[in-house]
Amino acid sequence: MQCQQEPEHTLVTLKYDLLRDVDQDLLIKAALYQQQRLLRQRSLDREKPQA
Repeated sequence: MQCQQEPEHTLVTLKYDLLRDVDQDLLIKAALYQQQRLLRQRSLDREKPQA
């Protein structure tokens, strides 16, 4: 396991030797959820009027 402190977040890196299908599904769902949040925020930022 590796942790790296960033200005606005902490990056945690894990390496799995064995991953159950159900755990893999949960990791994929979590990654997709985070990606969806990021894309939604970018979309909202584009819609804001520029100062």
